Amino acid sequence: MKGTKVIVIAAEYSATASKADEVLIVRSGTTSALVLGIAQVLISDNLYDADYVRANTDLPLLVWMDNGEMLRAGDVFKDYQLAKLENNTLVVPTDGKGPSVHQQQGPVLSEKQRAEWGDFVYWDAGENNPVAMNRDQIGSHFSGNPRLTGEFAIPPWLPAKRCNVAPCSTSSKKCSIDLGPGGFHSWFGLLDRGQSIAYPIYGRHGAQLILQ
Repeated sequence: MKGTKVIVIAAEYSATASKADEVLIVRSGTTSALVLGIAQVLISDNLYDADYVRANTDLPLLVWMDNGEMLRAGDVFKDYQLAKLENNTLVVPTDGKGPSVHQQQGPVLSEKQRAEWGDFVYWDAGENNPVAMNRDQIGSHFSGNPRLTGEFAIPPWLPAKRCNVAPCSTSSKKCSIDLGPGGFHSWFGLLDRGQSIAYPIYGRHGAQLILQ
């Protein structure tokens, strides 16, 4: 692995494990609890690169505190119009086809998916207000200053008045303490805002966690 230390956590000794520097064998069905524990430590002890997390993950994005669902820009800003995606995401007609997989430079969405999924919202640390963002604002294309912790009330002049909101990282921290699914999805599902579908690692047959 070119000098990189590899730690494999799995329920069996596998071909991948044979290449690792360290191997931790756990009981089948317990890897999700272990990963949630790791996520809890990473969040609670601030053992992560905050700038990278802000620009490349979904953890700054706001969720409703009553059900954990992602807050959409259309929920907050009246007459919000979806941003035109030109950087990382290709939008194709609903009844059309995008390029073949090996020619795709990033995520490919249909117009129907684009409308249904909408844009996101984060809480700006400087303005102390919610700010809309889209899937193109990722990595070097993101210049915002979102809060990663806290719980906020939507300002009264905005239409959404349902309940408080919080960044995914705050919601994940609360969920991971109780080994709930929210924290696991945030850390190991939508790690890249360019990816549109979240999937839990524990739902994939034979999945392993490799820490590098």
